[in-house]
Amino acid sequence: MTRGRINTEELLRTVDIVGVIARHTKLKRAGRLYKGLCPYHRERTPSFTVYPATGGYHCFGCGANGDAIRFVMDQDRVSFVDACQMISNGELPRISEEARVKAEEEDRAIREAAIAEAHAIWLDSRDLAGSLAQIYLQSRMISILPDRFRFAMCPAWYDRKTGEVGPDRPALVCCVTDEDDNFLGIQRVFLAPDGKGKALDMRNAKLSLGRPAGGAIRLGPQRGDHVIVIEGPEDGATVAEDTPTEPVWVACGTSMMPQIRFPAAVRRVTIGGDNNKAGRAAAQASWNNYQDRGLECRTVYPDPAFEDWNDQRRGIRRAA
Repeated sequence: MTRGRINTEELLRTVDIVGVIARHTKLKRAGRLYKGLCPYHRERTPSFTVYPATGGYHCFGCGANGDAIRFVMDQDRVSFVDACQMISNGELPRISEEARVKAEEEDRAIREAAIAEAHAIWLDSRDLAGSLAQIYLQSRMISILPDRFRFAMCPAWYDRKTGEVGPDRPALVCCVTDEDDNFLGIQRVFLAPDGKGKALDMRNAKLSLGRPAGGAIRLGPQRGDHVIVIEGPEDGATVAEDTPTEPVWVACGTSMMPQIRFPAAVRRVTIGGDNNKAGRAAAQASWNNYQDRGLECRTVYPDPAFEDWNDQRRGIRRAA
């Protein structure tokens, strides 16, 4: 994207996001990622993650999220133009062309394999009608059956080092696509044996597969200059059912919400946040990110008595 006369995409391709952030906090490599204490808030346990392949960062504690330009603006307390000039003038760590090309090639191979793995599950899935996934949605008072939702029996876990996979479990499978509607991956909501809830014996019943960063689960109409962004498929389906004429895009978790990329036709975004700390942090991070891209934004929340949009529909009030 070009903002004014500044080509931000080119700047972000040349800057070393790890080096930029390491000026403010110590980072430790964790596989293909880097982790450290968050420079945005005080903490004792690292919850700040840097993604070199995508040039972004996210704090799972306070919700801070963005790219190198946003980080420099926040931490060096400079304007957008000044942050871009600091990068273009070589004042900040940069990545060599050779290293960048090598990293992109490695990431491309891993990305394609991950997307292919997710696509195989999606192709093997079936319609919701009569499935445990439909029972699950009905238990959440959701009656629509979006074509981006399907049902499948999915392995509960993978061990890529040994090739072993866990037992197949019933799951609601959601299709994630990019701004051009190209397949990126899936989000799986693993279900209880009777479908009347999520799998309670799993540490995390919601798992993504593929490369969902930047993508969304699209519900409702597919075109328009306005999009409603929601976190989570249950809340997304609830809002889509309430606003059938509006496109609703669902993020695969709070960390993914600010990263969603939109087609050029989209000029306005309504951010539907949750009434909890993580939800409000994600909504604010999304607002900042979308505004930086020149989008007109507004943020809405459920009634204060309810934590999220689906709880509001079901009348499940927040604990006092």
